[in-house]
Amino acid sequence: MMKILNAIAKAGRGPWTATLCGVIVLALTPLPGIAQQMPQDNWYFERAWGTYGTNNGQFSSPTGVAIGPDGRVYVVDKDNNRIQVFEKSGVFVRKWGVSGSGDGQFNQPRGVAIGTNGLVYVADACNYRIQVFQTNGVFVRKWGGDGSGDGQFNQPNGVAIGTNGLVYVADTYNDRIQVFTADGTFMGKWGATGAAPGLLKYPFDIAIGLDGLAYVADTSNNRIQVFLAKDGTFVRLWFSNAPYSTCVISDNLIAVICVNNISIFTSDGALVRSIGGGGMSSQFGLFNYADSMCCDSDGTLYVAESGNKRIQVFPRGMRNIAASAPDSLPQPRVNSVEQRGGVPYVDIDYEVKDTDSSNVCVAALAFVNGSNSLNQLLKLNTLIEGTATNVGPNITANQPHRLTWNAAADWSTNFGQVKIEVLANDGRGLLDFHFLDIPSNGPDPELKIDRYPLQQKDFLSCWYWLIATNDPAVRLENGMVYEQLTATNVPSPTNGLMGTYYTEDGLYGSPTQRIDSSIQFAAGIWQPSWIGSSNFSVRWTGSVVPLCSEPYTFYTYAHKGARLWIDGQQITTDWDTSSEQSGSISLVAGRPFDLTMEFHHNSMPATNNFDQSCYLKWSSPSTPKDVIPGYCLFTASQPTGTMVRLLANGTTTTQLGREFLFNRLGVREATPSEIARAKLASSAGMTNSWPTRIYGDPRTNVNEYGFSTYNWGANAWYVVKP
Repeated sequence: MMKILNAIAKAGRGPWTATLCGVIVLALTPLPGIAQQMPQDNWYFERAWGTYGTNNGQFSSPTGVAIGPDGRVYVVDKDNNRIQVFEKSGVFVRKWGVSGSGDGQFNQPRGVAIGTNGLVYVADACNYRIQVFQTNGVFVRKWGGDGSGDGQFNQPNGVAIGTNGLVYVADTYNDRIQVFTADGTFMGKWGATGAAPGLLKYPFDIAIGLDGLAYVADTSNNRIQVFLAKDGTFVRLWFSNAPYSTCVISDNLIAVICVNNISIFTSDGALVRSIGGGGMSSQFGLFNYADSMCCDSDGTLYVAESGNKRIQVFPRGMRNIAASAPDSLPQPRVNSVEQRGGVPYVDIDYEVKDTDSSNVCVAALAFVNGSNSLNQLLKLNTLIEGTATNVGPNITANQPHRLTWNAAADWSTNFGQVKIEVLANDGRGLLDFHFLDIPSNGPDPELKIDRYPLQQKDFLSCWYWLIATNDPAVRLENGMVYEQLTATNVPSPTNGLMGTYYTEDGLYGSPTQRIDSSIQFAAGIWQPSWIGSSNFSVRWTGSVVPLCSEPYTFYTYAHKGARLWIDGQQITTDWDTSSEQSGSISLVAGRPFDLTMEFHHNSMPATNNFDQSCYLKWSSPSTPKDVIPGYCLFTASQPTGTMVRLLANGTTTTQLGREFLFNRLGVREATPSEIARAKLASSAGMTNSWPTRIYGDPRTNVNEYGFSTYNWGANAWYVVKP
């Protein structure tokens, strides 16, 4: 079957592009020719309100939020079946609604929008209707009903008001968008169930831009789809992991809630900024089931979190800009991506804008299902029709180029979705640092420290560039990045452990081998067919490669017991007990450690009902207790003096990987005392004219010298220029 790429997003992100991610690309030193202040693509946490409960100002499950023409914040409190109204400061103003199906009553309301006419439109999801109110809560009208006919709904969620005053409703479980006049007259619809462009699967929200486009959170298809608001004509799409809510920022940036993270995109899908860490947290600036958001006229985002029962507020930062920005970063842009009819050839048209470089280095990658992980990365190895010359060094900037990719040669699937990323570098290095220069002071030497810490997403961007440009120092295998070793005696290990199965107890009898991807066997289903007696035993050998440098606890279990050795140290000792055993050892990230585990059984026949289950698990401060995954196990022990150096896996960079990148970048990790010194910023002779909230990350402010003062914890790394 022909391979079909039914959706390809446009993107150009990474520290070597003009998009802002991780390491800020704004110079935090005074620039010549400062002309004005303008919004920057940064948002910072400012305040929050709300706790769990039923009192005024408390929430059970806030799932919708909107700003009214009166400047107040309207919140849908779903599980309390009411609307609450607040001043922007969080001061409670009023509420209305109770549980029920009558006028002004609610059954699990979800979305809310407010028109320029001052009316409040609420998606009353489980009453299958839209209800309309005055801003004081007085009921005005309703429309809808349970069903799939025109004007009927199946749990509507998102509501948006167009510039023409029309009301757009995300009819979630009918997989469509419906359009109405302000008084509820049905005007049209678009969408049907499916994954092809223009089709929808559980769309949860919709936003209407000033450009006349409708931006739909196509939640179960993991993408944003863009339509003409006037008639529903499909325009384009881009990938976003489980988008749940979307809103349009005043300069037509698109904010999207996706998996406890807010992503800010350009209107054509290029990622600009992410807010939040992507995991569940009650910490301010992070999220636990962020359900909805809205944007004020000044770019401030108001986010409703059902998990944390609160509203969080993120103002948009302001920055000074130079009249003419020196040393500008290259800005790649994908203009179009199209698959040719009848063949798996994909034409990718792009250009790189750069105001001060005539030539740049360009690379391109693809990501299956629009993910952002090494596990789903595809290299565009097979560029045809002479277009391979349009990647690599010395690509002319500021003019269009084409890549033609034979997707079938690089991607073993018949049908799927990928995101294309074009990356560019103008020779300044993998990351764009902005160092704070602290002069010597007494015993303290001169210090050159980056103002903002590196995070895992920054390292990930570096791996993307190195892989895309075929850097000889690294190799990618099964979503893992290894340092490329040249010694001829370094094996190419297979994931898993080598199991030697003996037909007798005590590791005797005829041995037969197989590779086990991990050790987790349920009772009665894992015994190999060649083991016929009740007396059998197994020895597993190989190596284990941890992802973090820290103490690990290993756990073994087998009906008659098991014993385990790591790096020559016996961890569990008793293979004649049926209880779980454990032991601990400190390991170094990325380094393989020899592993041997032995199991035996000498009980009743295998056909009887006895427990043959067996497992090998581990835990560490950063790893919950679980079966050791196959990608951390290898069949080959390493020869003396060599090691397989695991640098990154999926979205995580190991300690060895960080050291590798620091060496490549010409920096080293800052010491705690150096970080403390920069946070105090008390050295004489330093000046800084930038506003203290220059960084847009919601978790941080900076001191008067532009250095981030937030306590980032263990997953952020400041660096120093030696």
